[in-house]
Amino acid sequence: MTEGGTFYESIVKPSRLSSDSSSLGGPAYLEAGLDEVLNHTVTAADGSTSVQPWILHNYEPSSVEFYSYKEPTVQKMHPSSGLTKGGTFVEVIGSWFRYMPEYGIVPHCRFGDKIVRAHYDSSVRLVCQSPPNSNTTARLPFEISLNGVDWTSTGFEYSFYEEPVMTGIAPDMGSVAGGDEIYIKGERFTNNTDPAEFMCRFSPVSLPIPPRTIRARYVNSTTIMCPSPGGWGEADRMVLQVTWNGVDYDENHF
Repeated sequence: MTEGGTFYESIVKPSRLSSDSSSLGGPAYLEAGLDEVLNHTVTAADGSTSVQPWILHNYEPSSVEFYSYKEPTVQKMHPSSGLTKGGTFVEVIGSWFRYMPEYGIVPHCRFGDKIVRAHYDSSVRLVCQSPPNSNTTARLPFEISLNGVDWTSTGFEYSFYEEPVMTGIAPDMGSVAGGDEIYIKGERFTNNTDPAEFMCRFSPVSLPIPPRTIRARYVNSTTIMCPSPGGWGEADRMVLQVTWNGVDYDENHF
C-alpha cells in the first residue's frame, strides 16, 4: 500500500483454452494492477453518518504467463547405484513428466544434495546422468523436479561406490554343467549396492549364443564369488565380467 492509500496486487486468471484442465494443469495469464481506495459517506437509519472505504479494482493484462502442472510420480529407477566418478545413466520410469522450457518446466534429478538436469524422453521416461560424489557410506534419497525448485520424493535411493580393482580369479576353468564357485580377488569391493544388481556375466568367445548372467556374492572388501552357470552345449572360453549396478561391467576380460 502506498502513502496515498493505493494497494498493489496481482491476480492469476485461468486461461480460457479448451484444453485447460484443473486436474492436469495448464497456462494462466498474469494480470497486475492497482486497488484504489475511495472514501464515501454512509448515512445510517438514525441519521448518523460514517466514512467507509470503497475499493476499486483496476487490472491490466500482460504478456506474462504462469504454468501449473500435475505432480509427477516415479514407479521405477535403474540402476540404483553407480561409480563415484559419476556418468552412470539412470532410467526413471513414471508419469506426468513434462518438458516445456518456455515456461521453465525442465526436469531435474537430485542425488542426495547433487542436482543434475534430466533428459526428457517422454511423459513416462526420464534419463539422468549421475553426478560425481565421494560419499560411499550411505544410500542417498533420489528426487525429481520439473522446475528445479519443487522436489518430489520418489521413495527410491541411490548409492555411490568406488571403482573396484580386480587382480585375478580362481579357478579359471570348470564344467559345462556349471555350479563352480569362482572367487575374484581385488580391492575396494562393496556391499552398499542393490544385491539384485550385483551380477556376473559370462560371454562365450566362440559359441553363437548370448551371454548369461548370474547373481554374485559379496565375501569381503577384497573377495567376491561368482557361481558358474550351466547348460552350455559344448566347451568354450568365456569372458567373465562383474557389475555392481547391472549396467557398468568391468573391463578386465578375465
